[in-house]
Amino acid sequence: SELQRGWRLVIVRRGAADRKAEDTLGGHLTCKGLTKHGRRQVEALANRLERTGEMKGSVAIYSSVLARAVETAEILAPVLGNLPVQQTCDLCERHVGEADGMTWTEYEARYGALKPGDAPEREMAPGGESWIGFLDRAEAALYAVMARHPGELVVIAGHGGIVGTSMVRFLELPGHGSHLRGHPDNSSI
Repeated sequence: SELQRGWRLVIVRRGAADRKAEDTLGGHLTCKGLTKHGRRQVEALANRLERTGEMKGSVAIYSSVLARAVETAEILAPVLGNLPVQQTCDLCERHVGEADGMTWTEYEARYGALKPGDAPEREMAPGGESWIGFLDRAEAALYAVMARHPGELVVIAGHGGIVGTSMVRFLELPGHGSHLRGHPDNSSI
């Protein structure tokens, strides 16, 4: 994709999610949003952004459709000029299919351990995404957002997987990023 110079895409990882979502595969059916602590994390970031003005001039804020990302975006929106939150499933975390709501222990007992980059063509569970499918979807979503806002500052309230995808694909990491084991902090930029 041909992109104009000067654009800035800022990805904010959502705040701490509902404890159940943290201990389970919290997908479309079971995501319960942010915890009180998660809301405080995002409020602290919003206060910082208001104080520093570092996101002044943002023209859009996007989020996935998962409650934890939507809440993050809604908390940030007032300090970004009350921009409307544009939601798209294309910015969701990796789709987990039938594993939605399972604990990680239950998941591994049923489907085996699966880290990003391992068996990159294998779906997480029936109805879920493969690692490559997720990378392709998320990369296309990021490029689509940038193409809609040439040369402008855009904020995405998203997930660790979206941060990882940006690194794997924009930096062209080998092996589909199979050696990347980063874990961005909640409410980090």
